[in-house]
Amino acid sequence: MTTPLDKTIPATVLRLISTYGLTGNIVNKTAQSFAAASLGVDLTETNQSCTLTPLAPVAEEFYLDTVREGTVFETWLAGSGLAFVPSVGDEVELSGFRGTLVGVDAFYSGTLLAAYRLRVQQ
Repeated sequence: MTTPLDKTIPATVLRLISTYGLTGNIVNKTAQSFAAASLGVDLTETNQSCTLTPLAPVAEEFYLDTVREGTVFETWLAGSGLAFVPSVGDEVELSGFRGTLVGVDAFYSGTLLAAYRLRVQQ
């Protein structure tokens, strides 16, 4: 069941990130189909302009058993009204920084998507 507060929280998250965030780009990679001449999957890349919070280093967290401390950063993306879903393997471009998503966590208010926490490895 969705309450009035559940509708307010995603709108507030969107307003705050839009006001204080930075314009960035997420290169959303989606699998299309198997190529007849290759053994892999064809990927389609779509550039998605969006507003993200400034990057913050994530201390003492390791992803894929190969990431060193200080190489993973966190940013937030409002989930309200997005035309895409960010996923691991997508690329993030923000203020001259370019990295790959190694973690995506969705946060909900009731049944409504409020935000994504993105973990980016440089």
